[in-house]
Amino acid sequence: MSFQGIVEAFKRIQGIANKTPVMQSRTLNSMLNAEIYLKCENFQNYGAEIIFCDNTLNARTHTTENLIKKNSLVLIHPYDNDNVINGQGTTAYEFIKEVGDFDIMITPLGGGGLLSGTALSTKNSCPNAQIFGVEPSIADDALRSIEAGYIIPSSYPDTIADGLRTSICDRTFKIIQNSVDQIVTVSENEIITAMKFLWQRMKLIVEPSGAVPLAAILSKKINIDDKRVGVILSGGNIDLNPFFKLLETKVR
Repeated sequence: MSFQGIVEAFKRIQGIANKTPVMQSRTLNSMLNAEIYLKCENFQNYGAEIIFCDNTLNARTHTTENLIKKNSLVLIHPYDNDNVINGQGTTAYEFIKEVGDFDIMITPLGGGGLLSGTALSTKNSCPNAQIFGVEPSIADDALRSIEAGYIIPSSYPDTIADGLRTSICDRTFKIIQNSVDQIVTVSENEIITAMKFLWQRMKLIVEPSGAVPLAAILSKKINIDDKRVGVILSGGNIDLNPFFKLLETKVR
C-alpha cells in the first residue's frame, strides 16, 4: 500500500475499469466562487453478480461464508485490504493526471478505503493539497474515532447513505490519522439537496453515499473560496423501479 502501488494498480486496470469523465458546472462554480471538478465514478458500477440476503451483519457474514465454502472463493474485503486501497487510489491518480493540481480533494468516508487511497495518491501528486473526508452526521464514527484516538465502531446507523454505514478499520484509521486534514459531517437533508443538484442541474444519477462530498461544499462545511477543488462522486447505485412504477400507474 503506497503511491507506487497505486501507480502499478493504475497500469494493471487499463482497459478493464472505465476511464470515468470529469465534469464541471458553471452554476456550481459561480455559487461557491471556486473551480470545482467532479470525478464521476458513478459511471463505474457494472459487471458484478449480486447475491441478496437479509440486511444484517450476521446475514451478510453467513451468506458470504457459505458462498466461499461452496464455490472455493477468495474473500476480497471492500476496504481492509492493501491492494483494494491501492486500486481505490487510482481514482485520484487518474483525476490529477487529467486535471492537474488541486488545492482541495474531497471524498466520501465509510470504511475509509477510498479516502485512504485518495490521500496517498493526492499527497504524493499534490503535496500542498488538503484532503477532506465526508460522512453522514448520523454515521460519524470515523470523526469520533479520530477525535478519540481509537476506533469507535459504527452501530450500523440508518442513514440514507447506506454505503457509508461501515466502520473504519485499523489499516484505514492509521492512514486517515496521518494523511487526512479534516473529516466533516453532513445531514440527511444536505445529502438530499446535493443529490437534487446533481440530478436536476447536471443530469447525473448519483447515490446518497456518492453525493456527500458535494453536500459538504454546498452547505459550506469546507471553505473552498477561490480554490481548485476535486470532488469524487463514488457511485450511482439507485433503485429507480419505484419511480418508473409510479409513472406506469399514471399512464394506465
